[in-house]
Amino acid sequence: MHLFIIIAALTSVFRSNPSFEASAGAQVEAPQLLQEKSQQHNSFVDCEGKTWFNPEGTLHLFEVVGDSAAIRVDKSIHHGTTYGRFLFCHDDKLFMFGGQGMFIFQTALIYFDKNNREWFDQKIEGLPNNRVKSYATQYGDSLIVFTKPNIDASSIELGVVNLNTNTYQKVSEFDGAGFFTEDFTLRGERIDYLETRLSKSLIFDKADLRFYKPNFAFLVPSRDYGTSGIIDQEIFAESLDGSNNRILKKFSFAGYKTNFPEYHFNSKRNYTYWWALLAIATVSVVFGVVIYRKKTTPTTDESLPEANLTEMLVELKNFNNQLIDAQKLQSILNLNYGNPDSMRVKMNAKIRAINAEYPNAIERVKSSEDSRLVSYRISIK
Repeated sequence: MHLFIIIAALTSVFRSNPSFEASAGAQVEAPQLLQEKSQQHNSFVDCEGKTWFNPEGTLHLFEVVGDSAAIRVDKSIHHGTTYGRFLFCHDDKLFMFGGQGMFIFQTALIYFDKNNREWFDQKIEGLPNNRVKSYATQYGDSLIVFTKPNIDASSIELGVVNLNTNTYQKVSEFDGAGFFTEDFTLRGERIDYLETRLSKSLIFDKADLRFYKPNFAFLVPSRDYGTSGIIDQEIFAESLDGSNNRILKKFSFAGYKTNFPEYHFNSKRNYTYWWALLAIATVSVVFGVVIYRKKTTPTTDESLPEANLTEMLVELKNFNNQLIDAQKLQSILNLNYGNPDSMRVKMNAKIRAINAEYPNAIERVKSSEDSRLVSYRISIK
């Protein structure tokens, strides 16, 4: 809720201010504080020698001036419900990629037009648009994109957008169940540090498009070093010591290719073989059940010994013109099987045998309140 209050406050202060210059009325919370509240997305970026702030990956855009001032520079009226876009700078131009919200997932690239003070679509040739999840990171003149085809798919497509030619090329596809996460991502020039649900911590080499599995994990990015968390060949994070005091941790990733093993996601699985095995197993089970039931199911012409039939009729006449429940009827018919299915089959067979000698002697009656409850009316003439 506090994030929406912050955004609303920023909107009301700066919507009517057309200037890109700081003003006395432009005082807001310090960018560092806003950054902490928006740290799960890349909300700050340097471009054209200035620092820009984009809260929560929405379409709102602010120029940051000093430590405690910001100016609303966009004049967009409709911002929709999409959050979490990736903000970056290329060739002195601000771009954003992806985002999601209200069951809508974006795989579009947009750029900010300073003259119109509005965001516009940047067409990318070959970029898939029927994607439900995305993660993007920048490396030089490239935008590296991970996308998921649909909700049920476990496969992840890795591709690269050439920002100079505005073209997309698919690189590979792998089984990355649990890859996407919003815990946090630490972005550097050469590597990204990812926290994923599947593998916990990963280093992604953006130049080689490879993953490495470090032997450490993080709690939160360091406030002292911002959300980038990667400075001068080191990664910074904050943790708590035994006395619950906040402490700063730093890890050098120099030589990570030799210090950490390369991590391989599974290749995209071919489920044909497993589906075939499952189908064979299912058919075998069904066939076995059919044979078992056929063996245990009496034929329609099954008859009862005369002595047993006479004994049952004597007991049944004690309940003539009455309703009795299934348990009582089972007792009269001497049914004491432990398996409910076997008992049901045997009981139906005996009822048929009795009714064959004395039509309508035992009649099934369903409850008017619950059709699953069955009683039996005894009518022996």
